[in-house]
Amino acid sequence: MLESQPGLNIRQAEVVDLVIDEGLGTKGLRRVLGLRLRDGRKLMAGATIITTGTFLNGLIHCGEEKYPAGRSGEPASVLLGEALRALGLRTCRLKTGTPPRLDGRTIRWEAFESSRATRSRRPSA
Repeated sequence: MLESQPGLNIRQAEVVDLVIDEGLGTKGLRRVLGLRLRDGRKLMAGATIITTGTFLNGLIHCGEEKYPAGRSGEPASVLLGEALRALGLRTCRLKTGTPPRLDGRTIRWEAFESSRATRSRRPSA
């Protein structure tokens, strides 16, 4: 559906940096001119929107181990995170709170005591 949108060009690639106009224009502000991709290409644009999701500095926790990654073995976007910090932008972790996956067929349910959920007085949205 998006591919058929007139005037919209879609590219899929890893963004590693922003292309910045260092000319310090009005009020001493720098301006983003586009994006630099991992393969060296530049995508220039009048406006740039960064939607980082969970891949920006993505970190997988598996038991006591933790390592940089995205979902399903895809890489984390580490270089873009470093570039944003180098520009003085604050970055933080987005904790997705994904619970561990358990195979219910491997659990002895009869060994556990059932407990009822408590009713919250506040909506949780």
